Amino acid sequence: MIENENYELVPVEWSDNEQAWDVRILTGDFLETVVRFGNVAIAKDRLTFNFKVVSSPDSELSENDTNLQDTVGEILENIIENSLKRNEASITEKA
Repeated sequence: MIENENYELVPVEWSDNEQAWDVRILTGDFLETVVRFGNVAIAKDRLTFNFKVVSSPDSELSENDTNLQDTVGEILENIIENSLKRNEASITEKA
């Protein structure tokens, strides 16, 4: 996955949190689907996360779709990699 090619980050305008972002999928089976990540964690060498579908052209699409879960997981991995490369994020132990 490549930022601004396969997906783009979209600021959440109504949020009190300046760091809130949605992700719009730009290619593939979920074109124009927008998701929002919730909790993200690394536990026992596994990345775990939750997300919700904010909007989609497919009114039947849900977070339970395993293909969507895979796609969103790939996007999240890319976001984390890019953030670490740009020194915009760090991985720390949970307090």
